[in-house]
Amino acid sequence: MDILKKINSLEILIPIINETKYNRQTVKTANRIQQANSNCHWIWCFSMVFNSGSWNTYDKPPVNGTTADLHLTWNIPYEPGTLKAVGKRNGEIVYTTTVATAGAPAALRVSADKKSINSNGEDIVHIKVEIVDVNDTVVPDANNEIQFEVKGEGKLIGVENGNQRDLTSPTSKIKKAFNGLVLGYVQSTQKQGNIDIKVSSNGLKDAEITIEDLKNNIVKL
Repeated sequence: MDILKKINSLEILIPIINETKYNRQTVKTANRIQQANSNCHWIWCFSMVFNSGSWNTYDKPPVNGTTADLHLTWNIPYEPGTLKAVGKRNGEIVYTTTVATAGAPAALRVSADKKSINSNGEDIVHIKVEIVDVNDTVVPDANNEIQFEVKGEGKLIGVENGNQRDLTSPTSKIKKAFNGLVLGYVQSTQKQGNIDIKVSSNGLKDAEITIEDLKNNIVKL
């Protein structure tokens, strides 16, 4: 799974390592190419094996900010643990991002792109559903089937997962996750009132979120 983090002038892109993709024999010999896209002057990559307590450092030459080639790679031996990328501009650290090896799927995590919605029958809220392990880390290879249930003054108008090979109807209330993620679109009605959204998946802990009308300042997430 690729995770894109963006703050101001820095963008970092790192493929996450998940232990379920490797068997024990491969783990001993395989190198994993880690990638970062950035306009920082310098990028460092660090790795920490689970419970080791120390970081391995993988340094790179400075990025040439005058070219379009801002793509950096590191060949890092695979071990379950944590990867960290640190970017500098003008000698100062401007951003740090980390990704960690995930365990088995345990629960769903739900969030929304806004806390309230207009009751005009047109406003839409994006509902992001993530499959996480017991440590709340997104499981990047999870493809569990997720079901949406919407109650109140809203309706589910679409669900997508980013997988171009998935031919499930975009209006279906059930969709398989892709890279551990699903995105739902919920539209308001023309009546003021809460929208209660529940997501569930067989064998995983459910998650719920409530979106309220803009005229109501109490927001429950």
